[in-house]
Amino acid sequence: MKQDWVWTDGVYDPKFEGSLWVGSTYGWLVLNRTMTNSTVNGQGHGGNLDSGPLSTLYVVATSNGAGGDVVPIVTSCRVAQTGGVCFGGNDVVRNEVGTSAKLVGREIDLMFAQKSTDAGGSIGQPYNVFNIASNASASLVGGINGGTWANGHLTSAIRGAHYGVNAGDITTSHSFINTTNGTFSDGAILLGRGVTQALVLGGLAFGTSPYLYSDKSNNVVWNLGSGGYFVIADAAGTNQVRIDQRGKTTVKALNVSIPSTPSSSSSPCSRGDQTWDASYFYVCVEQNTWKRATLASW
Repeated sequence: MKQDWVWTDGVYDPKFEGSLWVGSTYGWLVLNRTMTNSTVNGQGHGGNLDSGPLSTLYVVATSNGAGGDVVPIVTSCRVAQTGGVCFGGNDVVRNEVGTSAKLVGREIDLMFAQKSTDAGGSIGQPYNVFNIASNASASLVGGINGGTWANGHLTSAIRGAHYGVNAGDITTSHSFINTTNGTFSDGAILLGRGVTQALVLGGLAFGTSPYLYSDKSNNVVWNLGSGGYFVIADAAGTNQVRIDQRGKTTVKALNVSIPSTPSSSSSPCSRGDQTWDASYFYVCVEQNTWKRATLASW
């Protein structure tokens, strides 16, 4: 780590940055503090961190009748030449080799005091990606979107049995993803083709819970996983349609609303096709082979 303005609390070991980025890492303002039990000795903690975080930089701002938004820290990164790269922020959270640690990239706490109310519009972290000029030609992609450095939020680099976006605790909320206020030219949620792009339901292992995906032939595939049925129920929860893994379908009522008359008993059909007209009910029993039953009043 190199610096040319402010340095505090001794020498910072650059080995962390050396393994992350090629070349030197520069810091115009570098604040460094090693936190140990002695850090809080004499501060009413008895040497134990039991009432709050230890912070190298702690910034507090209070809104007391301010006319605009109060922001404790504002950062701005500006690209002045083509080919430059700007990061609005880059949080690096690491542990030493051989240690065991709980690492949290960033926590955002919205804390409403007792007997207070939400004035509306409160949000943990908004991602606003936009062109400043209305005629700007830049193509901007996604607020939370993984896969390339051109996107607002990179999640594709997550490896192992972890999740790019996690709902967190068991607290009951109205919804986790809400698209009701948006207008989307390509759909509110886009999933790729293939089973690895499946929407998995049930919270169990892939292949155990039911999952839904589109294959490369544009077929919509609903896989029931290790068991169960595909069910369509009414508002009361009563099953109206039930399909098992063998394709057996149970329906409360079946309505083939458009009549059709085969031109002959050898008209093109596939086994199992059914149709009707005012006089007969027709069933295709083999390829291009129709049979019919007379319909009679009673």
